[in-house]
Amino acid sequence: MKKIMMICLLLSQRSLASVDLQTGAWNWNFHIQGLEVSYSSRSLHHGWWGQGWCSPLDVTLQKKNGTLQIERCSVSENTLIESKPDGHFASKIEGWSYEFNEDLKIIRAEKDQNKIWIQWHKNEPVWIQINSENFLVSLNSQNQILALKSLNSQNLDSEFQYSKGRLVSISTPKDSAPSFRTVFKYDSLDNLVQIQTPDLKVSIAYNQKDQVQEVLANSNCKTQYRFHSIEQKSTLVQVSSFQQTCKKNPSVKIKRSLFTKYQIRSGGHLDLISVKETTL
Repeated sequence: MKKIMMICLLLSQRSLASVDLQTGAWNWNFHIQGLEVSYSSRSLHHGWWGQGWCSPLDVTLQKKNGTLQIERCSVSENTLIESKPDGHFASKIEGWSYEFNEDLKIIRAEKDQNKIWIQWHKNEPVWIQINSENFLVSLNSQNQILALKSLNSQNLDSEFQYSKGRLVSISTPKDSAPSFRTVFKYDSLDNLVQIQTPDLKVSIAYNQKDQVQEVLANSNCKTQYRFHSIEQKSTLVQVSSFQQTCKKNPSVKIKRSLFTKYQIRSGGHLDLISVKETTL
């Protein structure tokens, strides 16, 4: 996927925002206690952190029609599933190595220097180790994580609030160092339309196809997006562009366009032919 980075800033944790110029999706990535969690406005996944949010822990192993199948963030993965002598199962997805117990519950995730362990009681995770930090886990009735309470340090606790299945806030206790709070707002279609912290406010507007149309950061920098498709016989050309202007330098405008060409196969499937980016 071709992504143009929009916002990269440091809060009490690293956060990265981007717009995918091929799909028109708004993406927001940040870290919770060293665990990367990402949102996509085009995702239908409803996981541990609510509608549209995905993490390396949102991996499920299921047996369907006598066959083991694995999904990451509600998307089926065509990957090898290995049976281990102890009755456990192992698999790899996008550089992550996963291990599942005999009940098909994820118990380990590992990539590079990141190591995560999960302990289950019946059907609920009760303890997570992220690298060297240990956390008690509490869930709500929809199996969404309400809190990660550190067993090592009182400054690492995180709390999560939801409304109608949507993650609406992340916070740490006020007496922690440092403390923070991030608030999220959504539209009626579950698209994330606002992100707010004590020093940041980002507003996102979408077009009728749920593609990002405009992003406004701190009432200063505005970025506008346009998406257009041209179908010619057996090919499809998608033209995506954006223009950014900021109040501090209104005469300076950043313009980019992305031309993506596909071959249309039977059944409407698309094969990528070429991608060309221009900067004006």
